[in-house]
Amino acid sequence: MQVFDTHFHIIDLRFRVQENQGFFPPSFPAPDYQERTKGLGISGGNVVSGSFQGFDTVFMHEALRDNIGTANVRKVFFDNAVKFYRPCQMPVYNE
Repeated sequence: MQVFDTHFHIIDLRFRVQENQGFFPPSFPAPDYQERTKGLGISGGNVVSGSFQGFDTVFMHEALRDNIGTANVRKVFFDNAVKFYRPCQMPVYNE
């Protein structure tokens, strides 16, 4: 069975991370996520931008190569500010 992780954070300290209400997250880059979840059958997921990443989504460019992601975005942004990545190849199960 293939599994889709619906909510996880990637914290790659090569990119901007800011303290939020006294919390500064520990490093947790994409390779760490992949190692920690190895063997669980996860074939894709939803990378979620955390409040500690503000509106900066540069870190997602690498994390999104094999996942779907969401980000905090400002109320007004331009279409060319959004990049689209190939979707995960997930089968649809009708049970």
